Amino acid sequence: MTELLPWMQDTWDRLQTRTASNNLPHAVLLTGRAGLGKQQFARLLAQSLLCDEPLDGGLPCGKCRGCALNTAGSHPDLSLVMPESDGKQLIGFFTLTSQYAGRKVALVTPAEAMNAAAANSLLKTLEEPPANAVIILVTDRPSVLPATIRSRCQTFHCALPSRPIARHWLSSQLVPGSDADHLLNLCGDAPLAALALGNDTGLEQRAEIFAQFEAVGRQQQDPLQIAESWGKAGAREPLNWLHNWAADMIRLRQAGDGSRIHNEDLRSDLQRLSNTVDLLDLHEWRDAVAQALRLTATAANDQMLVEDVLLGWVKVGNRRGR
Repeated sequence: MTELLPWMQDTWDRLQTRTASNNLPHAVLLTGRAGLGKQQFARLLAQSLLCDEPLDGGLPCGKCRGCALNTAGSHPDLSLVMPESDGKQLIGFFTLTSQYAGRKVALVTPAEAMNAAAANSLLKTLEEPPANAVIILVTDRPSVLPATIRSRCQTFHCALPSRPIARHWLSSQLVPGSDADHLLNLCGDAPLAALALGNDTGLEQRAEIFAQFEAVGRQQQDPLQIAESWGKAGAREPLNWLHNWAADMIRLRQAGDGSRIHNEDLRSDLQRLSNTVDLLDLHEWRDAVAQALRLTATAANDQMLVEDVLLGWVKVGNRRGR
């Protein structure tokens, strides 16, 4: 059975209170920053709603027919809606009667990646939701969703855990000797993002991205070649790091050496970089990176997004001392 992460307990309790009073909304919108475990939480909620005999507190029993089908990935009353679908999947799913005379649950994640057909299908379903239908949408960026969809959902925001809770959980998951606080700093206190960074090759990839970023700024590497490389692997991760570093450079310029930054291990490098560019240019470039990040959730070309950002950084460097 999927684990209920400790910082998700409050959100879970609020939903279970609504479920127990037969007041669960037809559409649940789970929001919160990336790396909190919202998708894991959504799967656990779906399993709970389809469990024949939920435990005290609403957790699925893990033993009944519904739980067995969920574990096997074959529950007929659960639909995992692909954001790029043609829209027929959701309508067709809710047209059918529940095979076990209970709820029918659809899970849409990441909801912000829905194409127009899937969004239109979802909106039609939300306008006239079938009885016993529950649609769970998961998103890091609710503002990207159409207002017509957001207004028809009940939003449940998943908050960041406190540092002690995040550190305790993360330390229990990492190999001994790992620096949980450093990983949490890099990931903005999002524990699952920190775990992925610490358990995979994330730190090595970050170091390589930073070295390439510096080389582009010094005009020692072609930004178009770097953009091609990053675009093939997926632009979101390098753009996340660029936005993270830009924010730290701004903090260093505005608050000086005593400022708290996420990338403490890169403090001297980021201080040096921030001192070579105009602060207004730095703010504008960070905003451009943020816009590129938002566009990664659309059909925009990843390589072109990165090209624009890296060429923008070269321009910022060329205007240094302005």
